Amino acid sequence: MCNFELVIHSPVLIYGAGMFGQKIYHKIKDIYKIEGFIDRNVRSIDGIEVAVYDLEHIAEFHYCSVIVCTHNANWHYEIAEDLYAKGFEKIIFLAMSDNYPEKKAIQMNRIYNYFLEEEYSCLCGIPCYQDMKERNFTENIIRENKEYVVVWCGKELLYSYNKFHDYIKIDGLPKLYLDVPIIAYEPCTSLFRFFMNAIEGDVEKFVEVGRKVDNSFETTEEEFLNSQYDTYQLLEKTFEKGVDACQYMPIDVKWNPRGYFNLIDGHHRCAFYWLKGLQSMPVRMKRKDYEIWMNQPCFDKVKTLLKEEGGEQILPSVKIAHPVLQGYTCRYAEYGTTILDILTEWLYKEGRNFQSILEVSDYQGFYGRNFYRMKKAEQIVSVVQGDKEIKLAKAIAELQYIPDDAIKILSSLDEAIERNQTFEVGMLCGVYSIEELEINLDKLNNCLTNILFWQSKLNSQAEKEYILKYSDFHHYKDLATRFVNGRLCEIGVFVKG
Repeated sequence: MCNFELVIHSPVLIYGAGMFGQKIYHKIKDIYKIEGFIDRNVRSIDGIEVAVYDLEHIAEFHYCSVIVCTHNANWHYEIAEDLYAKGFEKIIFLAMSDNYPEKKAIQMNRIYNYFLEEEYSCLCGIPCYQDMKERNFTENIIRENKEYVVVWCGKELLYSYNKFHDYIKIDGLPKLYLDVPIIAYEPCTSLFRFFMNAIEGDVEKFVEVGRKVDNSFETTEEEFLNSQYDTYQLLEKTFEKGVDACQYMPIDVKWNPRGYFNLIDGHHRCAFYWLKGLQSMPVRMKRKDYEIWMNQPCFDKVKTLLKEEGGEQILPSVKIAHPVLQGYTCRYAEYGTTILDILTEWLYKEGRNFQSILEVSDYQGFYGRNFYRMKKAEQIVSVVQGDKEIKLAKAIAELQYIPDDAIKILSSLDEAIERNQTFEVGMLCGVYSIEELEINLDKLNNCLTNILFWQSKLNSQAEKEYILKYSDFHHYKDLATRFVNGRLCEIGVFVKG
């Protein structure tokens, strides 16, 4: 590990010659040796004698530490990357990007706040920038011993009890709630939404199922609900202490050969964390299950694909639900209720399975993999454009125990239509603007026999009206509007007829 420290009279450059940078200059000019400012626009500062340099003329100052002084924390990542590209290793900045491992980002942010709060004696053990970028692949593990591993697990891999569960009597549990994603486990989600939002909600399902599971028939319904509210309050109090506190309330899980986990215990916690917006949750599993999940040979293959090749880096579209790959930078990030949540709830509210499903998205087959886990279609086709993207999509499917014949990964809509002819359900996820709909809507209209699940791309109203006007999808149901990747997206379902 490469660390540095900022001691009295250390040579320093201040990045940013605006009001913030000037304020910092006056605070530290008698403590450190200020060699100058770096700024893309400013060339001199009234009343300040030190020089202002641009990025192209600072090679002689590589020995300096650079303190990033811009108000917009979103710029710090880009600035640090630019400085690193110019040969600087000693950079103090706000590590707000998810490009850095969580523990190193927290360490750097702590240092930055020590600096702002004038705790200059604490500016030691600062990670060099190269070290900030290197990932320790054990960081996803919270704790472990010979028998058990407690680790962060992507929420899409967490399913309710299955019918082969050995640890609890669930004869009275309706099959409707067995082996389903937790967001579709309505007894818990309905109850917590009722508690969280203080609005009328359907808690009858929870009372019916919960009393059977807990064998609580001797208590009244009101007493049973009060006991559940006590559980909810305990979870709220723990959550208020921060995510770290949740690490000591892990969810117990068991590996399912289809490539996900069934909960042994912790349905309340899992539903609660999901509704609170956690994309990964602390789970406890047997070490043998962890080693199966790791799938080391396939992991090495995916890791190789994610490396830079010829200057071009292939990025996963979304976080990969794998013990060590969740820390990788991805193209798209969602927080809170995701499009997958909305899709999953809609699928289970439909209450039926489908013959064939077509995914057209920029998500490397992400939804196809979830269709497979949910057993929602006999035939699944995912359109993935680009040779490298297809190669990565297939490697990720193998990593996550999706059989070769479970999902067809094809390179274009035309190829999908040629191979399968028709599909009962289509999923169009953020890929077609009006111009692209003009080219592809007729094809979709002809190959989809029933339903189109849709996420807008650029102009939701115009795209929606175009589909309604120029296809046989004459019925539309709005499901949600979300802010995704810097734009508002509408999510809904079109039905033919």
